[in-house]
Amino acid sequence: MSLLLQLENVRQRYGGRTVLDVERLEIAPGELLGLTGPNGSGKSTLLRILALLEEPVSGRMLVDGRAADGGGSALRRSVTMLNQEPYLLRRSVFENVAYGLRARGMRGMRGEMEDRVRTALSMVALDHDRFAPRAWRELSGGETQRVALAARLAVHPRVLLLDEPTASLDLPSAQAICAAVLRAREQWGTTVVVISHDPVWLDDLCERQVTMHGGRIAGEGRINVLPGPWITSADTARLDLGDGAHLVAARPPSPGAAACLDPADVELLPGAGGSGPDTGEPNVFTAAISQRVYARSGDSCLRLRIGTLSLWADSTGRECATGVGDTGRSIRIRIQPSAIRWLSGESPS
Repeated sequence: MSLLLQLENVRQRYGGRTVLDVERLEIAPGELLGLTGPNGSGKSTLLRILALLEEPVSGRMLVDGRAADGGGSALRRSVTMLNQEPYLLRRSVFENVAYGLRARGMRGMRGEMEDRVRTALSMVALDHDRFAPRAWRELSGGETQRVALAARLAVHPRVLLLDEPTASLDLPSAQAICAAVLRAREQWGTTVVVISHDPVWLDDLCERQVTMHGGRIAGEGRINVLPGPWITSADTARLDLGDGAHLVAARPPSPGAAACLDPADVELLPGAGGSGPDTGEPNVFTAAISQRVYARSGDSCLRLRIGTLSLWADSTGRECATGVGDTGRSIRIRIQPSAIRWLSGESPS
């Protein structure tokens, strides 16, 4: 498989503090990749490096198999990034959407420029005749975000990077952004990398997801990150879940390490759960189902609550065998200590 973007041993530091440490990340042409993880996990820093807005202090980024040189890369003019709170020029909607085209040398091509602006506004579900003449200050928050995305779509980007594009948006605006991104991939083969804290929206858009924690990639998909604090002894570690229940794992490699758990390693057991998280068996718990989510592939995940802990559990094809029901019900689960893995070494600090 050919690769468009590759990161190898990329590390970034701000003021002597390591904020990103990615051993390897590969992105194929036309891929829809989602980035998830808590605030401060390094997602936005990673996005800025992919956008060639920052150079890492060590490691390298490859574009089409060749080292990106930052300022002179051919990718720079075909990559565009949309921030969580985009800035619009104090001009009309038309001039905002056309700005990138003018900057790329389309000043004397009025007809093509108008066609691209019209198409881009249509892609984000905004009528050209109604919105193109409007001033920037006449737009709602959702309309502002959609106009900002239209400005990036107008240049037919090879790579589109989105940082929380649906934060604080209403449902129609979020759906419009999702549809526009999918259409860009279909029409131009655009590669998309998007950060979002909305798992349902991200599932509707992305074919692959990467979970980040502490500046590192914790794994692909909905990886459960268990940051602790862990109570360690000679050969084990325990995570307090409340009501006297503990999750037991092997001793971490270092005091500050965070643990990860794949949703497929959360075993769904037959029979209904009891009233509390502790069943009396090691790492067997009663969990409440708080959410069920379906991915584009048809796979399903359950969001479970065990005392103070929330976990994703893979439920694809397991409902019939376990009797898993609707949200609000309780089920029994088991987590093998060997399934809990530790992120290597200390988290970046």
